Amino acid sequence: MEKYKIAVLGLMGSGRSSITLRYLKKEFYGETDPTIEEEYETTVTIDDQDIGLTILDNAGGEELSYSLKEYFQNGHGIIIVFSLTNMTSFLNCESYIRLFESVTNRDAKDHPILLLGNKKDLEEKRCVPVEKTKDFQKRIKAHYWEVSALTGENVDQAINEFVKAIRNQYTEKDKQGYQKNNAKKSKFKRIFSRKKK
Repeated sequence: MEKYKIAVLGLMGSGRSSITLRYLKKEFYGETDPTIEEEYETTVTIDDQDIGLTILDNAGGEELSYSLKEYFQNGHGIIIVFSLTNMTSFLNCESYIRLFESVTNRDAKDHPILLLGNKKDLEEKRCVPVEKTKDFQKRIKAHYWEVSALTGENVDQAINEFVKAIRNQYTEKDKQGYQKNNAKKSKFKRIFSRKKK
């Protein structure tokens, strides 16, 4: 069974933990402690294939915990949650991208990222324009969904599609690595064969 590690990030009040629990438990949890870092394990079935997920619900803020550093360096994807009703939570998404790049010395555009605009059910209170989210999404090459932890709208679909994207990206990397390894072996065999002659 394939296994992937995903970190979930977002400021306090963005609905980060509620999104995580909605996906895992299929219920809305409005009362959560946003300052506590939690790690969950689950198995999901996507396209008739069981996939193991370990999900880190990172405590709100920009502090780098040991667990988050581990997920940045050895994880397979990042979910960044912001509130559609809070511009500050959206603007803060940039800081997570910078933090990831500073820890890993890698371009975030090459790492699977899912950007979630939460509180879709509060459309009348929306203050983050669609244009801004689309521009940011394109710049960091992220997947983007607008969701509601309260109603569950798009939560499962967004995260399952993201897991599929992670699987496809890492499957392709494995294929490329296998092809490169075989090419090296073939080259070695040709050199060795010439030496024997």
